[in-house]
Amino acid sequence: MANLKREKVKLTREFIAHAVCEPGRDRTVWRDLELSGYGLEVTKAGHKSLFVEGRIGRGRGAKKRQITLKTLDAKRGRHDAKIHLGDMARGYDELGERRAEAAKATGTLKAVIEDYLKREAARCLELPWILTPPRSILLQN
Repeated sequence: MANLKREKVKLTREFIAHAVCEPGRDRTVWRDLELSGYGLEVTKAGHKSLFVEGRIGRGRGAKKRQITLKTLDAKRGRHDAKIHLGDMARGYDELGERRAEAAKATGTLKAVIEDYLKREAARCLELPWILTPPRSILLQN
């Protein structure tokens, strides 16, 4: 992350609405004073996102995770952040679980068939005979 600045403030609805990236920086990260791990990231282009970050489990060896929240409302974001932080403290790794599911699904017959159908369906729809009634195709042969 080039040219990143981090500040601590109380994240409120008004602050989030008026927050801008500081001039000359790629992004500015504003961390909440009250809830550790909860913050707001503002990019140079003006994109804003609330996030929560923490460690899965305890200790320095625990994996770090950052989860982008699906809201820009300060109150709802703080509530969601507390839930995610609690899950992380108990050792639940949402991102790791999603990655494991995706990796498991790539090696199954179902995944292979779905991938094949995605690739081939578009090609089959482009063939000239696709709009021909089945009876006329049988009569031609």
